[in-house]
Amino acid sequence: MTFFWEPSATRTHDEKASLSNILCEAFQDSPLSKLIAADESDRKTFLRFLYPRRLVLLSDFSECLISQPDEENLPEIAGHCAMMPPGKNQVSPSLADMIKLGLWRMPFAVGWNSYRAFRSIVASIRIIHDDVVANDKDLKDGYYYTLEVLGIRKDLQRKGIGSEMILHFLNRADEVNIPIYTYTPNQENLSFFTRLGFKVIDERDLAYGLAKIKVFSLKRLTPVNCSDGESD
Repeated sequence: MTFFWEPSATRTHDEKASLSNILCEAFQDSPLSKLIAADESDRKTFLRFLYPRRLVLLSDFSECLISQPDEENLPEIAGHCAMMPPGKNQVSPSLADMIKLGLWRMPFAVGWNSYRAFRSIVASIRIIHDDVVANDKDLKDGYYYTLEVLGIRKDLQRKGIGSEMILHFLNRADEVNIPIYTYTPNQENLSFFTRLGFKVIDERDLAYGLAKIKVFSLKRLTPVNCSDGESD
């Protein structure tokens, strides 16, 4: 089986729907998703509403991984990665985007409980991001990439494909000597990121209601920067 990258924006409607389903499945059991909606059915409803719209917002900065089983079979969508360029480190939809994408319908589509949790948790993550970045010498000037989304089809997970996926983006940052920032609420992901050169630079609790999770912020310096020594 071979893999190659294609811009997400050029995918067909059916391919984008398949990509959205892959991300919904990939993040169904994420601690962050569970914090937003503890009930599995509510969580599925929330993710199915969110990801088609999020893919549109990220389309200019994302690519999808295509798998080609063999010459006799058609290529299939295998995964997705989005990395925001320096100076554009958060996706903030405009009023026009919200109307066009129907984001105003979120509380009615996913339920008020999930909507309120989502708004509160997003605000908390932005506070964490701003605080971490402001206190890190490699990131505080705002000139860094942000790894926004990384998801792979479930049947391809834990086969080393995720590492190969992300190297495509890491090499892009290395070529221009720019660090990368990301975060994860899943402690199990830390070994994956550290193998790829990321370093945990912050760990703190994120609470909503009576539930609480850990959020880990990470950065990856390019080889040139690493040779000069990393900062905490």
